[in-house]
Amino acid sequence: MEFVAGGRAGEPVASACARVMGIGVVHTDPEHPRVRGRYDSDSVHMVWPDFPRDFVMPEVRARWLEYMGEGVDNHRETWRPQAVSFER
Repeated sequence: MEFVAGGRAGEPVASACARVMGIGVVHTDPEHPRVRGRYDSDSVHMVWPDFPRDFVMPEVRARWLEYMGEGVDNHRETWRPQAVSFER
């Protein structure tokens, strides 16, 4: 999963990028213990009109986060972005 931000048209670009890496799962069962209670049952049909048939919810279990942007320098020798590892 990657999030990128940049400048507006006609303005200098100051960009930043954050990447979250880990285990990705796509849930299709709304009763699965990892997703049950993570959606609002009052507005569920606004997101999934044919609920529960069309239910899909992605899950990312983050293992690693890296960031490139103003104020945070990359590694001087490898150019690798600064990162945080989420130990379990």
